[in-house]
Amino acid sequence: MVAHHRNFRELVKISLCICLLIGVMYMLFVYRSVLKNSKSHWMRIWHDNLLRTDLNMKENDSEAIHIVQMLIGPKSVRFQTIFLKSLFMHHFEMGQPNPMPIHFHFLTDNVTRNIIEAKMASWRVNNVSMSFYPAEPIQARLGWMRSQHPATKVASMKLYIPEILNSSVSKILLLDSDVVFMVDAEEMWRLFDEFDKYQFLGMVREQAPVSFDLRAIGGNLQTYGFNAGIMMWHLKKISQDTWNKIWNRTHERRSKISSSYAAAEQTLINFVIMENPTILKELHCTWNLQMYEPVRSDNCWSTWNRSPGDGIESPKLLHADAVNKAENEFQALEPSALAKNVGDIKKRYIAIRSQYHLMNGYMFRHSPIEPPAFDIGRIMKRSYPDRQLLNSEKLCKSHWSFLKTWCQGVHHFVYNIYNRIHPLYVYQNHPILTNNSNQISLVVSVDFNKYVDYY
Repeated sequence: MVAHHRNFRELVKISLCICLLIGVMYMLFVYRSVLKNSKSHWMRIWHDNLLRTDLNMKENDSEAIHIVQMLIGPKSVRFQTIFLKSLFMHHFEMGQPNPMPIHFHFLTDNVTRNIIEAKMASWRVNNVSMSFYPAEPIQARLGWMRSQHPATKVASMKLYIPEILNSSVSKILLLDSDVVFMVDAEEMWRLFDEFDKYQFLGMVREQAPVSFDLRAIGGNLQTYGFNAGIMMWHLKKISQDTWNKIWNRTHERRSKISSSYAAAEQTLINFVIMENPTILKELHCTWNLQMYEPVRSDNCWSTWNRSPGDGIESPKLLHADAVNKAENEFQALEPSALAKNVGDIKKRYIAIRSQYHLMNGYMFRHSPIEPPAFDIGRIMKRSYPDRQLLNSEKLCKSHWSFLKTWCQGVHHFVYNIYNRIHPLYVYQNHPILTNNSNQISLVVSVDFNKYVDYY
């Protein structure tokens, strides 16, 4: 009898284990199906977007300068405003007659896209076009990247540039938002003519001390690197599949030493260049004058730290890659003394950045304003698709007694705004942005929930 009960208990245990195993397998199956469907959803969006981009690119001027930027969040757009003003000033105002058109390729999210479109629509600059690409599908594939760098999820998308552009563009300038032009972008574009048949990347050396060690897997030790904040890609010379094989092979080898990358994609790209040096066209340091705190200014001789002479060139692109970008600092006068260190270079950069802050975006437009002007209604519909926009009919019905004179008049209630605007969306913890007692800030807050009766 005891043996019978013991056998029965064993049978119950086995049955429970089998049930538990079946339950776990079922959960894994459901999870895999959901994950697969989720990925399929993103890939469908991504694929549809690429098809639209390919069709769009066929209609674009083949002689345009193509510029790629990764922009996520309002802070990146604030820096991009300075970038755009410096680009437009040197290209359209101070550059060659009949300047080349500029086509932007923005990898971004929906909120940031709204900001960019609103800004560009308010300026209405001639000979400028834009394409947008959703960042979410690429960021969803970056789980393998291990890095403590604060810009990892944004900057690492650079590894997928050939896939993102899908062979629709032959050459691009990939530029961080904290870059300031000091020359015409066309001058940089002409550097592609200097690439040999194997070179498809153009980069400047990192001006801060850095080293890359592959000796543990039979490689070399390299005591210098290249900065990925300013890159030239000759995409006609490299296919998506070839590029993926190159960097994946290096990533697999490097993973035998460590799975972490100190500067995210920049570190990986440097290892790729170490193992494939023929792919790189090294650019003069003045094409990426850096301000990262450990930078040694003597690593780049320019007219900012040396007297003009043979071989001493003026800075062409300024790159505020410092941890502290001194965003709230303003300096009216540009220092004239030669820089002794990176701090002096940064002060001169702040003065130049301040000059662009004061520029009016309208100054870059040279054709009459034609209706329709920037339509805030269209932007609002995209931002709040489930809400109905306020119009004159609804307003007059709900507030007839208060607006009787206006409603009986000939006025038209429209959302067209002709003045220059810079809408910026910030997070709710705005005190973090305004707690500097040395600065003056105007903060306007709107709670759309309070206007629900109008809809």
